Amino acid sequence: MARGIPFKGANRRFLPPPGDDGTVTELATFVNGHAIVSCWELDAAELDEVNRTGRVFLSVLSGRTLFPVFVGSESEVRRLVADTGPTFAADDTAPARPSSPIVFRLSREVIELAALPGRTIECVVDGPNNVQAHVIDAGELDTVCDRLA
Repeated sequence: MARGIPFKGANRRFLPPPGDDGTVTELATFVNGHAIVSCWELDAAELDEVNRTGRVFLSVLSGRTLFPVFVGSESEVRRLVADTGPTFAADDTAPARPSSPIVFRLSREVIELAALPGRTIECVVDGPNNVQAHVIDAGELDTVCDRLA
């Protein structure tokens, strides 16, 4: 499950209600009187699903009232909040998340060529769905063997 995390510029914390059984956690937010911003981090499985589907679902647990919400990247949210008043500081120090591992199969031809003395396989990722496997012979590109998409 995505979890609320502290972020640069947060200026208020919302705490779980008294008597909570541990399902609600503290939430760091930025509040300017017109907007409340929180930062959420997805676990690896959620991130894989979002990358695969391109979709994010939002659930507001408020009964029958739907409050205006906006879901976006840090820079998009900062731009939106700036239209309502002061905004939170940009976090240029936020660590980059490691990308998901790329899994692909090499053809028998590539494996056999790479097994020869002095040869190695080099895989080049040049897009989210594009991997090229090259067989390198003593440092020189010998053959482009596979283009995987």
